Amino acid sequence: KTPQGLFNTIRLRVHLTQQQYLPVPLRRTNYSYYYLSECFGIIATVISRNYESNPLFTKAIQVKRLSP
Repeated sequence: KTPQGLFNTIRLRVHLTQQQYLPVPLRRTNYSYYYLSECFGIIATVISRNYESNPLFTKAIQVKRLSP
């Protein structure tokens, strides 16, 4: 549900892991959810905070949705 109306969507989950070796080993992970509609494309995006380990996170760093 967005300000533009109701859409039938599918949810796509992306798990991103970045590895850095210099100067010390560091691994950063986060999860992104994309809500896609057949005719409109991306309806909404929700991105977790960095270093998130739970795919069902409750605090997002960014939320975007289709709006007028």
